[in-house]
Amino acid sequence: MQNRELIAKVKLYEEERLSDKGELKRLKGDCSEMDKQRQGHVTELHAIKTQLAVLRQEQKESKNLVASLQDQLHTANTQKSKLENQIDIQHYQCVKLENTVRSVSEEVVKGNDIISKMQAEIKNYRSKLKMKHMQNVNQEKIIQELKS
Repeated sequence: MQNRELIAKVKLYEEERLSDKGELKRLKGDCSEMDKQRQGHVTELHAIKTQLAVLRQEQKESKNLVASLQDQLHTANTQKSKLENQIDIQHYQCVKLENTVRSVSEEVVKGNDIISKMQAEIKNYRSKLKMKHMQNVNQEKIIQELKS
């Protein structure tokens, strides 16, 4: 009975060994598959880390660009404010000059009126002088005729 039991045990162990061998083969296949997946995950992780580094660099560059644009905007606003102040000053100066030109123009018109009146008086005096000269010439002729 011992033989039969031993044979039965050997058969049982042989079946377990074959079963374990099949299980080992399956587990090795699973392990190999898991290694492939792990390698894929490692590759994917590396790609994600690289992409993350690129995105962080882009974010840094974007922040720098935003800061630069904000500085430029501030500078532009400052220049705009200065230019608006200059425009206000120049507008005031322009109004002041327009008033001066208007005043000078009025003085020129007055001066032209005075000149016109003086030219008319000169013309009138010349006419009177010419008349007096003519009278003097006529009187001298009469005196010459009377003397002769």
